[in-house]
Amino acid sequence: MTGLPVSVFTLLLNYLLSSEGALLPPLNLSVVSLDFHTSIHWLPGPENPTGTRYSVEFTEIKHFSKPAWNGPANCTNITSVQCYLELDQLFSDYIVRVMAEWKEERSNWTLLKHTFQLYKNTQLSPPNVRIFPHQHSVQIHLSHLVQLVRDVPLRFSVDLFRLTSDHRVQHFGKRISTGSLNFLHLPAGFNYCINASAFYTQMTEHQNLNTTKCILLQNQSHRGTNNKQTFLCWNAVFSFLQR
Repeated sequence: MTGLPVSVFTLLLNYLLSSEGALLPPLNLSVVSLDFHTSIHWLPGPENPTGTRYSVEFTEIKHFSKPAWNGPANCTNITSVQCYLELDQLFSDYIVRVMAEWKEERSNWTLLKHTFQLYKNTQLSPPNVRIFPHQHSVQIHLSHLVQLVRDVPLRFSVDLFRLTSDHRVQHFGKRISTGSLNFLHLPAGFNYCINASAFYTQMTEHQNLNTTKCILLQNQSHRGTNNKQTFLCWNAVFSFLQR
């Protein structure tokens, strides 16, 4: 018997699998939480047909023995392979599952392999940093968008450094602050850089995103004449950070 072309055979096989209830469950279910906003991601089951839809549900782990699963409208019967959850409880441990649907067929549920908690597992975006230079000091003010929407006491890790003429980093100090601080007795005439990140527990201090800003601490007699030096310093910092 003459063999069927591969493409026709594949379509036929997909049809037979689907008709037998063999729709495959989603793969690689994962959770990403940034600034306490949670997104769920997964991959389609291999060979599942185009147009497959997905539904996501979540529950608190304390209800897992008799789960009360919640299915948000924005995560129900969707074609996307990601969706966003609005979770209110910072200290609750959550579990998530996702299921595929195509026509009358449903896959098994794919369950997240671990629980997650907003307070422990969220990552913070870089803070807002404002720098005010004086002749021999730098004043720094820090804030974060999370402070506007969550009652979480943030702290900020701040590292002051400058790049020397041979592109080495010279550190002047690292401080922890709740919002504002000063670095005093700095030699004027140099470009200084601030690297800052926000955190709310020591455990999360090194997992959050940071930002770097640089400024020229001018001599009083040379104010307004060193823009070119600042531009060159920024180029040097970017080159250093990309190594």
